[in-house]
Amino acid sequence: MSGSGSSQPYVLDASALIAYLRQEPGHEIVTRRLTAARKGQEILWMHAVNLCEVYYDALRRSGKALAEQLLMDVGGLPIRVCRTIGRPLLRESGRLKAVGGISLADALAVGLANLKGGRLVTADHHELDAVEQRGDGRFCWIR
Repeated sequence: MSGSGSSQPYVLDASALIAYLRQEPGHEIVTRRLTAARKGQEILWMHAVNLCEVYYDALRRSGKALAEQLLMDVGGLPIRVCRTIGRPLLRESGRLKAVGGISLADALAVGLANLKGGRLVTADHHELDAVEQRGDGRFCWIR
């Protein structure tokens, strides 16, 4: 299920993509993942719910025109967007949410990474440190 490529897949959460788009600390790690994906060395995923978080963040900060442009720009990046919640993802994300402490969007991101056999690229220590400590996910921390 992890797909082809010479290394494990990665799943971006909203914090990682926002860091990249705003050139915030940690953006260089996301840039390396994107470069590897462009070269076909890795596969990058993101769930549509996490992309929605990026969109509404841009909408609040910059208005509709810039948020729409951001969506177009992101569409040109080598990121595969998972637009569904099939039974395996529903079960895994539900399990992660049930053990507590994380948002549904984070549960979907971690769940997608787990199902793909990869790591979640994130800066969200606040919610996800406990997930890592429980052994419920693998992470690529950007800061």
